[in-house]
Amino acid sequence: MHSPGAPELPVILPHQQMDYILDAKYLWHTVTNMKMLPGMGHTLDDARGVTERWKDFLRNNGKRVLDDSLDELVFHIKNQRGNKYRGVEPRFERFISDPNMQVLPVPGEGDQFMARSFVNAFTSHWYQQYYAEREAQLEALRQEEAARQQGWRGPARSRGSGDVSFSGPHRSSSGSNSENEEDTGRSW
Repeated sequence: MHSPGAPELPVILPHQQMDYILDAKYLWHTVTNMKMLPGMGHTLDDARGVTERWKDFLRNNGKRVLDDSLDELVFHIKNQRGNKYRGVEPRFERFISDPNMQVLPVPGEGDQFMARSFVNAFTSHWYQQYYAEREAQLEALRQEEAARQQGWRGPARSRGSGDVSFSGPHRSSSGSNSENEEDTGRSW
């Protein structure tokens, strides 16, 4: 049992990458300071973090995040007598299932736990998207560099006595330099 006055749920802190995802940062402020979680019916409002991708996230991932967050909430309150968080589940289920709901007030400890979980899941989702895109770009650059390195063979080396001579390009009467010209794949 918890000591009197101690929080019954762990405090959910902002996702470590939240500062890099501006709409998530604004959503966090809306949840923690304004005590409301914007829904799919809310008008777009960048200052509150209500963007099209937030609405898409709720539509596409809301049920999964709700289930995960409720499981975690139940885990933390399972040994308590008299469940003061009983109304949280139906309110959040209605929030996710109603595409016209503009805002869900989140004043209580259980509400904050759930709402912050949603914002952190949103942050994590977009951070993973950005990370995957960045890794794909880096891999493309690595492959491009490897191909460039493979295509460049460097100066011609003598395999004989160790004497190296270079007489420069020399053109035959046909205009080709097939004897001394190295095919680098370059047009110059």
